[in-house]
Amino acid sequence: IYQCYDLADVAGKQMCTMKGSQVLGNSYQLCDSPAVLAEFLERVYNNRNVVATKMNAGSSRSHCAITLTLLTHDTNSDEFRQTAFSIVDLAGAERPEKASHTGKRMTKDEAVLELYTFFKKGCQGTLSLELQGYLINFELMGLLDAVVTATNAAKQGGAYKAQNF
Repeated sequence: IYQCYDLADVAGKQMCTMKGSQVLGNSYQLCDSPAVLAEFLERVYNNRNVVATKMNAGSSRSHCAITLTLLTHDTNSDEFRQTAFSIVDLAGAERPEKASHTGKRMTKDEAVLELYTFFKKGCQGTLSLELQGYLINFELMGLLDAVVTATNAAKQGGAYKAQNF
């Protein structure tokens, strides 16, 4: 279930689309003061999808990536320098025995059955914390696999080609 939203949007409801590993439709905002940057980060933080677990009152259920580009001006040489910072918040993946309501790890069969039921009912209702944790861990394993594959390709002088989902 891959849904992308622009968390910088005031309401956090602006849908984005995925083209391979690239997100299209996301917004850009000029942050020319610490106050504007703080407001921007607070808006993104508040638009995240969170749920209370036994371990964390605001456990993130979504991944979030922010790239901050800093431009500095050297007045002596009249040159600009550009630096980029990435902030990544990966969805919470707490241990089931500490975070879920049942305290047990969901099996693949249980996950498929709950997803089937959820889709059959027209995506009405909410997914259990156990299924959310299962899906988050599944996504994180996919991310790990992509990072390892990209690292190995770079070590061999090759390029990484993202898989389309």
